[in-house]
Amino acid sequence: MKENKKSHDKDLFEMLPQAIAALKKNMIQPIFGDSRNSKYLNERPPLRSELFTEEQLKQHARAISKKHLLLVVFFENTSLQALASGEAENIERLYEKVIAEKFVLEKKAIVKELQRYGIHALLTAPEKLTVDVINKYLQIKARREI
Repeated sequence: MKENKKSHDKDLFEMLPQAIAALKKNMIQPIFGDSRNSKYLNERPPLRSELFTEEQLKQHARAISKKHLLLVVFFENTSLQALASGEAENIERLYEKVIAEKFVLEKKAIVKELQRYGIHALLTAPEKLTVDVINKYLQIKARREI
């Protein structure tokens, strides 16, 4: 049974780069500034997203925030949070728990760093998105930033 799990993990890690490559084919670089208007004059812009590294996110957020009020929304990975908060009954589970905690803390650190730059950032669970975004909007409006 353990051999079967290792085989499954190996298959997963072999498929991951292929899946990412397939995803990237359907993605475009983010469009900033007035270039968007001329690029899509007679057509609707595509609905696509881009995966950013942490450094790219900070760089783009700082650039946008110079001219716009920006709110960056991060989703909490509820599965990772459950993994991080659970009990570790064996060494393998302990490794998983520590790695999950690391990812959770890294995301919180990114949010805090953006806030240090004066960029509004929100870390929320997907099911709380609507309420949390409305509350954040009301906070921003109360501070007369908009």
